[in-house]
Amino acid sequence: MRIKAVATVSAFDLGRARRQGLNDSMTIEQQHQKLKDAAEQRTKEVNGGEIKYNGYVPNSLEEIPENAPPMYRQGYEYYRTDLAKHPRSENKYIFSNYAEQVAFTAFDRPEFVSPRPVLFIVGENAESAYFSKEAYDEALEPKEYVVVPNATHIEMYYKLEYVNQAVEKLCEFYGKNLKGNK
Repeated sequence: MRIKAVATVSAFDLGRARRQGLNDSMTIEQQHQKLKDAAEQRTKEVNGGEIKYNGYVPNSLEEIPENAPPMYRQGYEYYRTDLAKHPRSENKYIFSNYAEQVAFTAFDRPEFVSPRPVLFIVGENAESAYFSKEAYDEALEPKEYVVVPNATHIEMYYKLEYVNQAVEKLCEFYGKNLKGNK
């Protein structure tokens, strides 16, 4: 196998989040309704109807529900403001492709990565940390799980006090595990 080592920082299983919601918060009824809505939209599009787009993150503070997890607000602040917004980033996906997104899984069978070393780095306050923790629990040795104190998922992208800790650990991990590999 060509892969020698695998590391993640703020890993996120988009497929599971689409299927089940963040922290598996969607009911089975909500899951079925979203699939039904996407199928109906796909039928409209096949028949010449307008394409419906959804945003990956809110486009404004007003779009964020009051009870939304901090990750939603931070996602807006990171991706939709001058902090990291790119002029060509349209912040949209085709809603009728929802079923394909639901079918995707980034964390299927992490034990098959073995015997290659794996490293999961998460922020202590990241709502997404459970994706990494569950993959870590299923992975075989050698494996590491590193928690960066006080950091959230999004803060791991750009706040230097957290990024520097992750980069230091990544350099150590890859330096150790790729040494002498070509």
